[in-house]
Amino acid sequence: MHVPQGHPEGLVRAGKIRLDKLTAARVQGWINTLVDVGQSAATVRNTYLRLRGMLDVAVRYRLITANPAKDVDLPQLTNDRPRVLSLAEARVLLRAADGTIDLRKPYTTKNNRTKNLPKLGTRYALVYHLLLALGLRRGEGLGLSWDDVDWEASTVQVRRQVQVVTLKVVVSEYTKTDAGRRILPIAPPLLERLRAYRRNQDEERALMGSGWNERGLIFVTKNGTPVSPPNLLRHYRMLLACAGQGPLRLHDLRHTCATLLGERTSDRLIAAILGHTPGTVTARYTKVTLSQMREALEGLYQELTAAD
Repeated sequence: MHVPQGHPEGLVRAGKIRLDKLTAARVQGWINTLVDVGQSAATVRNTYLRLRGMLDVAVRYRLITANPAKDVDLPQLTNDRPRVLSLAEARVLLRAADGTIDLRKPYTTKNNRTKNLPKLGTRYALVYHLLLALGLRRGEGLGLSWDDVDWEASTVQVRRQVQVVTLKVVVSEYTKTDAGRRILPIAPPLLERLRAYRRNQDEERALMGSGWNERGLIFVTKNGTPVSPPNLLRHYRMLLACAGQGPLRLHDLRHTCATLLGERTSDRLIAAILGHTPGTVTARYTKVTLSQMREALEGLYQELTAAD
């Protein structure tokens, strides 16, 4: 049975830690891992309280002498309201992802030499295009496979996600009843980016030969394995610096997409694009058509990639 990545049981199961061997250092390491994979401070604290409560019961039943979860540091709660990019800022972010702009300042060495920071790799550029252009969640973007793309219809099916579960990268399918399972139209320029990306991946596969781990996913490592969400997050933080942006959650790209769409279309259409469950009975019986979504998403991508 899979245990969600933030579930307290995952701390014990992942490393097969005996209850009496659980230390404050191990609990702290688990908390740090939750922060590193992008969990919010509120989520980390709520999960921690569940663990602490479980260990309090263990102390009461004399299974352990003290609660190791009491002596750890937790992330500070902050205002987790989403921050969204303006259209101009979103354009700069995509250009930085494509490697055509870098707003980071050079640094001075001990020998008073001025050097530029290493260039940011563009391997994940297409991920950011999809997150902003389609409003995908991080795990949904990383979970896309080539079989999900209908090249003739210019659509992509969102039906799985990549997550970290008990410290392992796991690809999981959405159920047929999940609102997140949806088909989205792809703007022609974005479809061409996908074609070019596939050609590059085919070349990588040929070079790796038997060392390639075929999973059929669009976004993979250099040997074909799924991309770890924490690794994408680390790349994204460097991307923000290249784009001249301060702290911005990766999930806020989804909020940015929704906000920019809100300037051109209805809430009902935005909910369908984002994979939200309809909020009213009327909305549940009112279908959003693919052509409606196509008009909105193609217009958005045209604006995102237009020159200033």
